[in-house]
Amino acid sequence: MKGILFKEEMFLAVIEGRKTQTRRIITSQPDGRGLRNGQTEDWHGLKMKPRYFPGEVVYLKEPYSAIDGGIAGTLTFYRYNGSNDIMDRNLRWKNKMFMPADKARFFIRITKVRCERLQDITEEDAIAEGIEKVCDYGTTGYKLYTQPDAAFSDIDAVWSYESLWESINGKGSWDLNPWIWIYEFQLEARP
Repeated sequence: MKGILFKEEMFLAVIEGRKTQTRRIITSQPDGRGLRNGQTEDWHGLKMKPRYFPGEVVYLKEPYSAIDGGIAGTLTFYRYNGSNDIMDRNLRWKNKMFMPADKARFFIRITKVRCERLQDITEEDAIAEGIEKVCDYGTTGYKLYTQPDAAFSDIDAVWSYESLWESINGKGSWDLNPWIWIYEFQLEARP
């Protein structure tokens, strides 16, 4: 079973049901020939393939700590639990990149895969990416992830997502406008 990584804030958005899409850079950028926006099932003639496919169940990786619980067996604790318990700070956390599937507690089912250029994202898709609305100004009022403590009210969903992208991929990464895979998914019970 394959795993997938999210920043803590986006991990929590997935398990809260606010995030139902994720965009991932196509590692070997196409030259445009043989690739079109919205491409779905027709990957057979392409050199690049998506990492995940419709119907596939994927586990969410997160930092965890497994300790010997004596008679109770191994006890597993998770860092992305939304609390700041003092006990959590004393645990030795394992890197989420190396989390095995048997330690996972959350799973998603990939429902659709398509590709497009990053900047072709719609307002609806930006919201499905789990961006946070911080004040209600109709179509604006979303969080600016590159300046999370700033008090802006005119941030629309696409601008908010652009700032989220740059907070993850670095300054200027939005302007590169790479081809990306869009994975749509739903939260799934443990398989």
